[in-house]
Amino acid sequence: MSKLLERLNNPDTIRVKTDWDFINNFRRAESTKEKMLTIIRQFEAYLKSEGLNKEQVFGIINSSTPEQRLIQLIDITTSLIEYLLERHVCTVCNGAKKKCIQCNSKGYRVALKPGTLKGYMSNFYTYMSYYGFIEVETKSFRDSIILPDIIKEQTETLTHQMVKMIIDETRPPLRKLLYAFLATAGTRIFETIQLKKSDFVMVDRFGNTVKSRSDPAYRKILVKIRGETTKTKEPRRTYVSDQIEYDITNRLESINDDSFVFIDNNDLIKSKFTITHHFHEVRERLGNKDPVWIKRYNSGRHHFTLHSFRRFFVNNANEIDRLGFGHKIAGHGLYMKKYDTLTMEKEIELYNLAEAYISLDGKRFKKENDMVVNGLRKELVEKNKLIESMKSEFDDKLEYHISTLNDKFTEIIAEHMEKILEKN
Repeated sequence: MSKLLERLNNPDTIRVKTDWDFINNFRRAESTKEKMLTIIRQFEAYLKSEGLNKEQVFGIINSSTPEQRLIQLIDITTSLIEYLLERHVCTVCNGAKKKCIQCNSKGYRVALKPGTLKGYMSNFYTYMSYYGFIEVETKSFRDSIILPDIIKEQTETLTHQMVKMIIDETRPPLRKLLYAFLATAGTRIFETIQLKKSDFVMVDRFGNTVKSRSDPAYRKILVKIRGETTKTKEPRRTYVSDQIEYDITNRLESINDDSFVFIDNNDLIKSKFTITHHFHEVRERLGNKDPVWIKRYNSGRHHFTLHSFRRFFVNNANEIDRLGFGHKIAGHGLYMKKYDTLTMEKEIELYNLAEAYISLDGKRFKKENDMVVNGLRKELVEKNKLIESMKSEFDDKLEYHISTLNDKFTEIIAEHMEKILEKN
């Protein structure tokens, strides 16, 4: 008998499913895992409020007929939705309000809004399917579950002055640096806190690695965002803005290659909660001066969150062209494909131009001095001369394509340099 057949015939080899196994084998972004953990805790809190536990409920459903199972699952899910749509005591701190990350030290969990609830329930169905309750995936079940309507509203965006106010209001230096990086790099918060020193590489204009900033060929600090940390599981890259290059370099020099750059411990989930809680505090302090900071959408979500930094970057970096360069750096798939042929050299030059639009000094345009602008112009002229000298080595068709691409790129850079000079 084969070993496989022996295992299949041996009842002792049957594994008991656990939440721990589910979460560890849940192949999603860490931020999604965090949300999954939240709905599991909320489900357990709901059962506790009913004087039950998960084992009891799962046992009852498993011993029921197929018809009863469907009815029971509909009843439990409907009751859970009603529970989540009401304010209830936090089951983590039991209302004690003492430094509880789950409820932001309020002692209670606020009622979920329609948009948030929809995401929670989607994760809940995945969780229940894992435990064998496949009825939650059927049309009969879904048609019986009624979720409140989601009303879409105009999205509010941080202004340059608002970004500056957040950074100025923030006290811990590392947190200041984190917010400045989020606003100038286009990364998600969970991608950012997973960045390590080894992900930051000093490069020349062509993207080749150099040893230090003192190298004459040095141009930029490249940031490699590892695929396992991104929402799409695809790696991408961004850059460190000149505005925070000095502070980033000092931070890198103070840690080892395997250390996280923007957090001081290895507990990513706890760090995310702490950073979110800190941002809430900053927003509340600013809200005491101007109520615009604490406004909410009808869904209950705040106008301004940590994700607002990413939106700020995309909106402003897109100013440099019409193809969506800001979306490309932020990792939006459609726009990344549009830039597949973009060389590292041109990408760095486009990012340098975008710096004028993502300034952290509270002003719409960054003040560029004549030396910087003229330097970029000189590099562009030299590049054009080099391309012209190479044209003779290619056939007519290739020459035509090179000329067309170069003219378009030259036009983009010239146009935005003129805009920058007009603002000075």
